[in-house]
Amino acid sequence: MSADDTPASLVVKTITWNVGNAEPRDIDTFLGDLSPPADLIVVGLQESSYAASASPRMKRAQPADGGTADFVSHYVRDIADHLHGFSLAASQVLGEMELAVYAREALLPKISNIGKSTERTGVMNVIANKGGIAIRLCIGNVFFAFVSSHLAAHSGQEFLVRRNEDVAEILRGTRELAVQSPSKTDISTQFHYVFWMGDLNYRLDPNLVHDGAVPLDHLQRWQRVKELIDAKDWATLHTMDELKREREAGRVFAGFSEGDSNFSPTFKVERAAGFKYLAQRVPSYCDRILWKTFPGLKDTVEQLSLEAVPDSATSDHKPVRSVFRVNLPTLPDATVPKSDLSTRGARILLTDLAGENLAPMDAEMTSDPFVVFSSIEAFGQDMVFMTDPILKTLNPKWGAKQVPVLHCQHSEPAALEQAHVLCTVYDKDRFSAHDLIGTGVLSLKGSTAGVSVPFELQLYKYARPRGKLTGRVLTVKSSSVTASV
Repeated sequence: MSADDTPASLVVKTITWNVGNAEPRDIDTFLGDLSPPADLIVVGLQESSYAASASPRMKRAQPADGGTADFVSHYVRDIADHLHGFSLAASQVLGEMELAVYAREALLPKISNIGKSTERTGVMNVIANKGGIAIRLCIGNVFFAFVSSHLAAHSGQEFLVRRNEDVAEILRGTRELAVQSPSKTDISTQFHYVFWMGDLNYRLDPNLVHDGAVPLDHLQRWQRVKELIDAKDWATLHTMDELKREREAGRVFAGFSEGDSNFSPTFKVERAAGFKYLAQRVPSYCDRILWKTFPGLKDTVEQLSLEAVPDSATSDHKPVRSVFRVNLPTLPDATVPKSDLSTRGARILLTDLAGENLAPMDAEMTSDPFVVFSSIEAFGQDMVFMTDPILKTLNPKWGAKQVPVLHCQHSEPAALEQAHVLCTVYDKDRFSAHDLIGTGVLSLKGSTAGVSVPFELQLYKYARPRGKLTGRVLTVKSSSVTASV
């Protein structure tokens, strides 16, 4: 696709629902108000297997092995039929999970590069009752990834840790969707925009803020949470939220954003309209929607709404909906052929490149780090550049002769103002595959004005921090042989 095919902005509506293995009803209630008019509607369903009703369209077929398939349930098809002016652009099934992306028909011709991937995290990573589905697509020159997941259930530390590991496993298992080299990097660092939704199963735990000598038992925790719900004290409830705490500690979804759930928890409720909580589980915000952008694009996403759907009455979860406006970056098409990059392409000059507190990968608790630079936007899909390795250190510093000049597929630096470079740090291995330490994304914003600018990149591996890269960057024309850095 070309830059001319990229719209200036999109409205993206995301909806997640654990259907509770009961036939859902009333699509209007589920979808809610469709103003402002959405361009994409993304639906993630969990526990979406249920018995046939009187209508033959209501039967939810299952793969023979309980695994993945390209078909979808009647509900996903009925949503497509219900959305006038929309078509089902992509969908995927994993066990009882489904993910569907609906696009406004005028937008469909602009969508390309669709990819799908799944990862099971159930028993022994074989059972598909838990796991995640990811769909990749490109609109013009801008890449999106949508993920829907169902993580490990239940309260308690061991299950909390399991949920965190589920996220890492989903990111590890869906790396095949990568469009930029090197392919070991996960989807949380590969795309301009990532939206993640699902029954993430993180719980509200009053013991996180309880200062008594004896932890609260189940009934006490249930009563404390219910009191706060009745008082609509959402801020205090948020202090008890496992996911919020784990994100802030960098143990899961590091670098992602999430809006405040200023509504009643969506689990565990009676299968009726409204919020009436069942006593066997502490009410919790299990159903979540998060997002992540490349650096320099965070301000291009505006969350317009985040709400639960209390009138959906067939599950012990309530659906959660969020609407976003995304102002897309301008990414021009390449103007310099690959054969001429070194002579005609703009150049990215990196100086003072250093690593800080990198993750140790060797038995001696050290690493031999080197950096691989890649960018579809700046130098094309298959072109990479790399530094020399620095041996046995977690705080490397690269000299000028150890860092390559990055030659671009654009002749004018200004064309790269909204471009990004993936900076992937590896531990060099002489006799086996190099180990991934982490990936950071460098925004070239501000580097095209003639003066080098400092940068500090957080490195991530499976949405967990893995150290930092620092330095300075300047983007110049090929003819600028005396650029000041």
